[in-house]
Amino acid sequence: MDVAVHGLELREVSVRSVLVPLHPPVQTSSAHLPHAPLVLLDLRTEQGITGRSYVFCYTPLVLAPLARLVHDIGQALVGTALTPSTVQAGLESRFRLLRPQGLVTMAAAGIDIAVWDALSQAAGLPLVSLLGGRPEPVPAYAS
Repeated sequence: MDVAVHGLELREVSVRSVLVPLHPPVQTSSAHLPHAPLVLLDLRTEQGITGRSYVFCYTPLVLAPLARLVHDIGQALVGTALTPSTVQAGLESRFRLLRPQGLVTMAAAGIDIAVWDALSQAAGLPLVSLLGGRPEPVPAYAS
């Protein structure tokens, strides 16, 4: 699905790595997570809109490499139109030989989410409304 919000062009990418303490820590069947390793992403447009997202990368061991990958992919998209289809096509062409998986898929997902955030802001709508839904409560846990 592409959205008819025209004129957004990627100007700048900003990426930050953070370790957020979890109180209480999360315990899974395979790991104890005292921190949430996050890559925070801002896509700034020529039109003054900033699309934001984050990627939870599960372990601090990949925090720096994932942040670098998100930054480098974002930099490669500077100057392009911020539409889901344009960004997806750009990512597919760059990673076709790798058959995207792992960190590449995580980085691409963070960029995709930030694109949708920018589009919803440009349209002046919550993302759910932009996609044809309506805002309503969603049950959540441990978030």
